[in-house]
Amino acid sequence: MRSSDALRERKALPDLAPDEAAVVHYGREFFRTHRVSRGAFQAALEQFGRQGVVELGLIMGNYSLLALLINAF
Repeated sequence: MRSSDALRERKALPDLAPDEAAVVHYGREFFRTHRVSRGAFQAALEQFGRQGVVELGLIMGNYSLLALLINAF
């Protein structure tokens, strides 16, 4: 099963590179709970640095905003 199929079907992901795994875990927590645990934050921080984590959050937030607007119109 491909990673995109596993994500869509909310199944366990195949082995991912550390940077990919950090993004997926961060994003899952961000969208499911509207918060990010220390573990997910730390993993992202180790992979991307402080600026990268800020940009990751901004990209995910921007995606959410656009999705809400598209659904509204």
